[in-house]
Amino acid sequence: MYHRKQKNMSNCCSNQNIQNKRHKKTSVCPKDGKECQLVEYSTLLFQVKKPWKFIDNRQQYYFCSDTGCDVVYFTDDGQIISINEIRNPVGHKLKGDDAIACYCFNINYQDIKKSDYKLIDFIKTQTLNKICACVSHNPSGKCCLGEIKLRLRTF
Repeated sequence: MYHRKQKNMSNCCSNQNIQNKRHKKTSVCPKDGKECQLVEYSTLLFQVKKPWKFIDNRQQYYFCSDTGCDVVYFTDDGQIISINEIRNPVGHKLKGDDAIACYCFNINYQDIKKSDYKLIDFIKTQTLNKICACVSHNPSGKCCLGEIKLRLRTF
């Protein structure tokens, strides 16, 4: 009896090669020259329109939060993903109170101010209870609480 040798498919969708690389945690935006943070591959998949056209899982991508720059993600080899290639508005790039502060719960800065900042406690509680999806919802891939505190200092 002939038995076909089964291929091990457990690694077929793995991005193990990426995860084993040592990533630089920061890189300089090719457009505005500011230092930017490394972002997870999965964040890009949720944020970019048609990610199959842009994203190479062998690359390291960085997030540019500068409001004056239309670059959202970039690689060290020159690939750029700009605002018009992102699914939703990038609150980090907007200056007004209507900019999204918390992507998980669709809360903007105006909502926070109107609530007398009580919404920050709501966000903290949900985050502590692990009822958030920052990696997929926030373009930076990070929890919004630190970003909210920094931005509120400027208002």
